[in-house]
Amino acid sequence: MGRILSLFMLMLVLFSWSCSEEETRPESSSQLVVEGWIEDGQFPIVILTSSVPVTQTYQNVDSLDQYVIKWAKVTISDETNSVVLMGKVDKKYFPPYVYTTSYLRGKAGHKYKLTVSCEDMYAEAETTIPQPVEVNSLNVIKVPDSIASYKVVADFSDNPFEKNYYKFFVEVYNKEKRFLSSPMGLVDDACLNINSEVLIQPGKRIDGINEYSPYFSVNDTVLVKITQVDPVSYEIWKGFEELSSLSRNPIYMWHENIKTNISGGLGYWCGYGSSISSVIIK
Repeated sequence: MGRILSLFMLMLVLFSWSCSEEETRPESSSQLVVEGWIEDGQFPIVILTSSVPVTQTYQNVDSLDQYVIKWAKVTISDETNSVVLMGKVDKKYFPPYVYTTSYLRGKAGHKYKLTVSCEDMYAEAETTIPQPVEVNSLNVIKVPDSIASYKVVADFSDNPFEKNYYKFFVEVYNKEKRFLSSPMGLVDDACLNINSEVLIQPGKRIDGINEYSPYFSVNDTVLVKITQVDPVSYEIWKGFEELSSLSRNPIYMWHENIKTNISGGLGYWCGYGSSISSVIIK
């Protein structure tokens, strides 16, 4: 739930080709890149770009706007309805252009098919929205030897009779414009007890305006979104987190693309069964 190129999108696009000089392909054709999701009770969001070939020619960041796709036909279908999404500017996202609709809200237990058509590119994908789960409590813990740094720990319950996967997102009210992925906030319930705790860390902003800290501060209003995801979405996020943690490691270098469930392109189309909790750090 992403950005814009979101951190996820940047990695997905730039790692579509090996970065080694020997394998650089200046003439590589662009591929359609989809970043989309639909949550229980919420409208869908889809961001479209074309992949950026990695070449030896320098490209200014401002030139990346040419890879944003603004004239595609984007359709979402459920069991009974089919809705064409409208494109619009939305500065909460990066790039600040999304496709959405107010005529369709996600419902837990439903399957949603996404189709994208743009000139000679066509892609499609399907996802399901699992049942939402709730956080039992958000606990604030002061960081030792720090005057104003705090941890937030989410306590929640896992159903031991089901196979479940969870992804956490976080937003600090008035500091971020939207929910960002909580680093290491991806959980396979094989690692959980019935009642479990997960450390919530601030999301990493792609603009890099402020130096990143893994802690929260006094007076922060921390919004935590817990989502249940299906196995396919879990594997996609797992690939993202592995790339995030290993891509700069000179010993365990990462040379694989992030997994995708997009047929005819790259990226992801994920369904989230989600709920939101909040805590104010006093």
